[in-house]
Amino acid sequence: MAMNQPITDQVLASIPFWELSADDASGPDHVAAPDGHSRSDVRVVASEGFIDPWPTLAWRWESASASPFDILFAIDGVRLYSPRVRDVIDARLGTADDVQWLPATVRTPAGDAHPYWVPHLVTHHDVLHDQASTWGPDRIPIRHVYSLTKLTGHAFTTYAIPGRAHTTYDGRHIVIGSRANSMTCVISQQIAAHLHDLGITGARLTPAPIA
Repeated sequence: MAMNQPITDQVLASIPFWELSADDASGPDHVAAPDGHSRSDVRVVASEGFIDPWPTLAWRWESASASPFDILFAIDGVRLYSPRVRDVIDARLGTADDVQWLPATVRTPAGDAHPYWVPHLVTHHDVLHDQASTWGPDRIPIRHVYSLTKLTGHAFTTYAIPGRAHTTYDGRHIVIGSRANSMTCVISQQIAAHLHDLGITGARLTPAPIA
């Protein structure tokens, strides 16, 4: 359900966790494109660990007819949240959440610069249900279902593709670190209700699959 679609207070209160993502159906030009950086510059966002240093990167809002939304779909796989989205989430984080907010800038075709934030999950938590989820090779989730028990203490998190050992073509043994799901977060009912009440733009709320 997009934020501009009606979700009653009763429905919001009846579902303990929601998935939050960008509403990519809003228009083909309603996206943010990298403005002077490459995909490799933002790859670290999906990794574990505190990021330091972080250069304040910029994205271009491609639409000349609409202002940038509160939640933006970036074509390089980065979540971009407006300051008021960050404020809602920050004030309601759970005791198990570990979020680092990375500053960003979104520029419009008119040349205006807007401050945004990139949420980086410093710690990757195992929040999926082992039996209800469907798994592929290397425990990559094909169909994810969250565990209500594992979500205890969380209000803003996501699942991650686990790290694994890998042998390269030339025989080197390396470890590939875990990678957080880049486009969807699972949020508490409290955060979902406040985002909905504020009329956050560019967002899609979907009941989180839970077992």
